[in-house]
Amino acid sequence: MKTNYVNNIVIYPFILFTMMVISGSVGCRAQSEPQWRAIIAFTDTEKVSEDWNWFYADIKNACEKKGILVIHAGPQDKRVAIGPADEPFTVIDISDYFKHGKGYLFVVKGKEMEYQKYDQSFIVLKKAAGYFGVSLDE
Repeated sequence: MKTNYVNNIVIYPFILFTMMVISGSVGCRAQSEPQWRAIIAFTDTEKVSEDWNWFYADIKNACEKKGILVIHAGPQDKRVAIGPADEPFTVIDISDYFKHGKGYLFVVKGKEMEYQKYDQSFIVLKKAAGYFGVSLDE
């Protein structure tokens, strides 16, 4: 076993490595948090129109191809979990947005949430593309 000398003191490799980990000079770092993007489609009623369902399906299909989560929130969903149910990335309070009746919230980690009024899917996708910085086609 090779020994190292610091100020005339013998330091064995295991002890040296342990000291380096504690001091942060060795790359034993926690994994970085996952990046996530989402659209929360919300409505203040349980029943939605055929148009709503059609637009929601268009938006969901286009966004999921780009790794953007699309989540539906009904009137009972004042707080929405983004990510896996057992360990969500974050939980967002959307209760203030129900005053609009229905619409969409664009959310990305580290960026301010943006409200988009309910509209046809191609308009919502155009706005979402600008917010997320990606191309979104129906």
